[in-house]
Amino acid sequence: MLYVWIKSFHVVFVIAWMATVFYLPRILVNLAEAGEEPAVKARLLLMGRRLYKFGHNMFGIAFLFGLTLWQG
Repeated sequence: MLYVWIKSFHVVFVIAWMATVFYLPRILVNLAEAGEEPAVKARLLLMGRRLYKFGHNMFGIAFLFGLTLWQG
């Protein structure tokens, strides 16, 4: 039963990580197209940094759950 819970959490964190992998380039494209608007650039930079940190946290947790599953 514990194996199923660990696998479920692993899948959830992988999905969260992949969502950040797919959305971060969108923020970067919007940042490149922002032009000379400092308020928009500042907001997009903040969003990008937060999403980057969030994505790395999700990857780390998914990786730990994956290692746990791999060890059996």
